[in-house]
Formats: sequence, structure tokens, C-alpha cells
Amino acid sequence: MADYNEILRDIEGNPIPQIYDEASQSFIPYRVMEYAGKPGDTKPTGAPVGAHYLEIDAATNTVNVYLYDGENWVMI
Repeated sequence: MADYNEILRDIEGNPIPQIYDEASQSFIPYRVMEYAGKPGDTKPTGAPVGAHYLEIDAATNTVNVYLYDGENWVMI
């Protein structure tokens, strides 16, 4: 069971975004990876599930957003 006295805090003492890791029995910072590139660029491999990729096309003034599902980048 989580010991809520061990919640991670910033320098001012405010709680930071975090999740409880059952394996280590501790809180760990919650990070969402964000990537960006141009159409045709190779998207990162080995990204964490939930990572975002912004594909920015300056020629057409459009942005496509992709979400990594653990196997593929899925346009949302």
C-alpha cells in the first residue's frame, strides 16, 4: 500500500505529477514523452505507450498528432 508521506514534491513543497509503481513500492514522476518532426521523418522507436508525436507540415500549414500505442504510431 502506498505511503502518501512519500509523495514527490517540487522545491516549493507542492506535489508533482506522479504514479505509484507497484514494483518498486514508491512514487515515480509521471512523464509523457512528446516528439515532433516533418512529414517523412522517421518516428521514434521504443517510445513509451502514450507518447505524442506532432507532425508539422509548414508547406500546407497543417499539424497531425500521433499517439504511440506500444506497437504503432496512430494518428488521432
